[in-house]
Amino acid sequence: MFESGVKAEQSRRTIGRRVFMGACAVGAAGVILWRYDKPAPALAGPAAAGQPKMVKIVEFTNDGQRTGVELVPMIQKSDAEWKRLLPADSYEVARHAATERPFSGALLNEHDKGVFRC
Repeated sequence: MFESGVKAEQSRRTIGRRVFMGACAVGAAGVILWRYDKPAPALAGPAAAGQPKMVKIVEFTNDGQRTGVELVPMIQKSDAEWKRLLPADSYEVARHAATERPFSGALLNEHDKGVFRC
């Protein structure tokens, strides 16, 4: 009777170790995928000859209701032009997939109701 209790305790401990090791492996794989699955920076290429590529812009009312879709030509600028036009932090966020520094946004303490647009 005493031996069966010891074996049951050991098997529970073994299952616990297996679960722990599996969870560690899954966590490590998740961190690796998260690190390497970042989007590539958006690079502007030279303008193609002929018609510019068209993109869809979805429009909304101030209440958040979708009003329609508009087709507009894609803006194509070199990296140097974007760097000249945008503030440094906006350039890093928009062109190199960076993020703003935590708690530094202009709308950090904005608590009004409504739709916030870029």
